[in-house]
Amino acid sequence: MIYVNANNKEQKLIYSGITFSDFMEYSQAFIKNIILLKGNFLGNKHLKNFEVMEGEEYIANLKKEDIYSYGDFCFVDYSLSDCIYQLTNEQVAELLFMAHMYKPLKSPFFKVLSNQFAYLAHDDGYICILYLQNMESFLGVLNSKIISAIKHITKREVKSFDISILKDLMELAEEGLLIDLNEIKKKGSISVNAYVVGEYSDMDKVFLEKNKLKENAQTKKKFIYTNGKWNEEVF
Repeated sequence: MIYVNANNKEQKLIYSGITFSDFMEYSQAFIKNIILLKGNFLGNKHLKNFEVMEGEEYIANLKKEDIYSYGDFCFVDYSLSDCIYQLTNEQVAELLFMAHMYKPLKSPFFKVLSNQFAYLAHDDGYICILYLQNMESFLGVLNSKIISAIKHITKREVKSFDISILKDLMELAEEGLLIDLNEIKKKGSISVNAYVVGEYSDMDKVFLEKNKLKENAQTKKKFIYTNGKWNEEVF
């Protein structure tokens, strides 16, 4: 199951069903450096009492870890090492508050860090609150996660969604988008069902009441792959 709720005004996504490894593999933006705010992992540097990961090689090692076992896992990206030393005591306090409360005290973005993301997750794949400088950068993550699931389930190659379909999915996500991967049709034309089920931050409720939510969905759309092309219809 994939659930996504988008809040464009706050530049925030709440989602489930997409892991840290998925995010790092499918993200359109390349993350060079990470400040670990929560997570049982030793970085390759220790700056201003933060564990940090600098460089593609070290972040690749983090992707191989059992992130789920950490429980809480929170980080922000940053540009250069020197910028961490420029953090004020107040900004350090804001970072720690954000990791503890899963929301920013002021802004999730820090000019001194030039961070593109604030990633606040619990039980990897269960729930993530993600703040993005550019909300459209999530389109590639959503597309690749769904396409990868289709290939895994059907054992068939399919093209990526058109940008118009991805933007439509993100518009649906503004009111709470649910995709039940178990419903992916395997025979004949491939189809993916999408439901607008409402805004939730309690993923247990979404999991436990999934069928009821789908039945009472405000909008139901079917994305159908035929002859090498994706089309959509309301059902």
